[in-house]
Amino acid sequence: MKYSIDEELLETARKLGPTISEHAEEAELERRPARAVMDALTNAGLQRMFIPKSLGGLEVDPVTYARIAEEIAGFDSVAGWALQAGNHIAWWCARMPNEGVEEVYGNGPDHSPERLARDIATYVGNVGEPCGLVGLSGGGMLSLGAAARSRDVSAVAAYEPIALEVMDRDFEARFGELVARMHEAVADERPVDATRLFLEFVGNDAEVASLNEPESLQIAARNLAVDLKEFRQATEAAARNPTGPASLESIAAPVFLMHGTQTAQEWFTESVRYYAGKIPGAETRELVGSGHLGPVMEPERIAGELERFFEKTREAA
Repeated sequence: MKYSIDEELLETARKLGPTISEHAEEAELERRPARAVMDALTNAGLQRMFIPKSLGGLEVDPVTYARIAEEIAGFDSVAGWALQAGNHIAWWCARMPNEGVEEVYGNGPDHSPERLARDIATYVGNVGEPCGLVGLSGGGMLSLGAAARSRDVSAVAAYEPIALEVMDRDFEARFGELVARMHEAVADERPVDATRLFLEFVGNDAEVASLNEPESLQIAARNLAVDLKEFRQATEAAARNPTGPASLESIAAPVFLMHGTQTAQEWFTESVRYYAGKIPGAETRELVGSGHLGPVMEPERIAGELERFFEKTREAA
């Protein structure tokens, strides 16, 4: 089989050279690609090379992709790594059924917890071997929902996974007010302020003091559009929660639930209690001094807990 390299797209990649080179030192110091570089790659369409044209991608051949990745890496290896990482996700998604690919890349309107948990379960089922899942907060809820839908999930570790089933009316009202204020801030083109509002709601005093600085908030603000859509649909779709009692009782994989003693919102702790009471054989660990953002504040401590849990599940398998 012969491939003809897309020279026009290759030339597009070459034109990004000055921008990438300009920010190479910043990338080295910050240990991540500069925002200007990621925007340039995205705007040029280079993050969607393996996505079908029917879903807004470029659908390039592997040789063109490899040549472009080589060109970008020649300007800065950090940019080259970021380019291949983003595109390889699409390559893995090619293993999914067509409807799964369309859900992931079609930018459909359904961002409900049920749909997201189903997406994760579908992805895991197409990897080809059992997978362990790790999640914080909402990610923990989705990981548990996926485990209830797929026997290919080998183990789940969740840090303060939220449970919509135990959200009382007072918390729901306060959370609704928060989301409304975040929408207002975004509408006024103040995404960092919107992110700060969320941080102050979920974090304890120490977490807010540590993370309430512009750079961290700007990074978190990049996901605001999707976050707000998921927040709204999560509270509107109670009947479609992925973690109802019957679903949780069907989980066969080992489950490890972590929570801190300094969590700002009681709902997070109540959620862990809910899961511990519904999931057969779930292991629970209380981490003294940690809050809801423990994995961000104390990554080495949480990593140690994860290593212990997954090593134990491997030995038992």
